[in-house]
Amino acid sequence: KVHSTVEAESRVILDPHVTTGSTHDGKMLMDRIEYVQINRDFEIKAVTADRAYGFGENLVALEEQKIEAHIGTFHRGAGDAVKELKYSVKKNSFRCPLGQTLYAQGTSAQGNVRFAFKDRPCTNCEQRQSCPARPKLKQEKFIVVSQHHQIMRRTSEREKTPLFAEKLKARMWKIEGLFAEAKVNHCLSRAKNRGLAKVQIQAYMIGMVQNLKRLLVHSEARIGDLILNIFVE
Repeated sequence: KVHSTVEAESRVILDPHVTTGSTHDGKMLMDRIEYVQINRDFEIKAVTADRAYGFGENLVALEEQKIEAHIGTFHRGAGDAVKELKYSVKKNSFRCPLGQTLYAQGTSAQGNVRFAFKDRPCTNCEQRQSCPARPKLKQEKFIVVSQHHQIMRRTSEREKTPLFAEKLKARMWKIEGLFAEAKVNHCLSRAKNRGLAKVQIQAYMIGMVQNLKRLLVHSEARIGDLILNIFVE
């Protein structure tokens, strides 16, 4: 797979990085951002990417670096369930529709947090069958959510805004369009040689060709402006 980092305005490819097909997109985002910042001396103010890159830890890291993120959440945890539960940041707890509280009871190795009732208030609850929390042992209820559920909830709300939708729409032709161009016109649809190193060379060569096309267009525009200025003067 090729993970391309592109400058949004010019659509110049800054980093066409190749990984194995088994490497998940979400694990690559922050490494490639750091690479561009260091090796291209490039200041990043905002990032737009496919939902596959929207790991909770990535959203947290971008927020800490004050980089505006237009990336949908990938891991939703107990998303649909917790929508009906009120979360308290101060107490780090959820409250069910009837006012009973679920408290955090530890984090798993996968980074998920288990919230459960201290007592067993569900036994005679009139909303037991429709409760958004999952059943356990028929009498106790609990939910398991990602440790990054807070930023995921905020991101899910931001996804509904016009600006977020506009950025995702622009990504389709600014970035996905580059992949389509590379596959149709520049042989990216098929590896020419075996091995990551050789495929990386192929990705670099294709990226160079695509960049030259855009730089030539930019140069022609500047030359045209120069000729026009000379003619006017």
